[in-house]
Amino acid sequence: MLLPHAKRRSNDYRIAAAFFAGTTGGALLSALTLWALSGFFAVLDPRVRLGALAAGAALIWVLKENPGALPFSLPETKRQIPAQVFGQRLDRAALVFGFQLGTGVTTYVSAAAPYAFAWLLFVGWLPLGLALSAALGFGLGRTLPLLTPLSVARSGPIGSAFLPAAAADPRVAFLLVLIGGAYLV
Repeated sequence: MLLPHAKRRSNDYRIAAAFFAGTTGGALLSALTLWALSGFFAVLDPRVRLGALAAGAALIWVLKENPGALPFSLPETKRQIPAQVFGQRLDRAALVFGFQLGTGVTTYVSAAAPYAFAWLLFVGWLPLGLALSAALGFGLGRTLPLLTPLSVARSGPIGSAFLPAAAADPRVAFLLVLIGGAYLV
């Protein structure tokens, strides 16, 4: 964990911001690269692309859920945070590790969903805005666990600041539920 459980320091928000910048930057690089390469699939018939999506998703599921079933595996490391990250200042370490996490270089992924989504960005030839939104969502989703203890220490129980706004406007409640669901996934 990048932020210790002890009392909060004044630079904890800077560390969280650096981590957000790193994860979002790495995810933007990955999403833009996959989106650019997806242009090669644009010439294919949509049914062929759909077939490639389905076949790729099935292959990803087999490789993730049944390791050793095939002679190759999905690219991933078996460690979560490299040791060399801890030799740096915490805000720089958070930025570097976040960037590596965003690009998938030092990530152990326990589920097949991120691989399937990357495959969708690669083969699906989605609009650029959707690829950029996915990268931003990844960065925010990875940073929320860091921000939660900071917000609890500062404002009391989680969500107490949002309850009046959610009660006044159903759109706010919808967005909070959507963000909470994305956080759990």
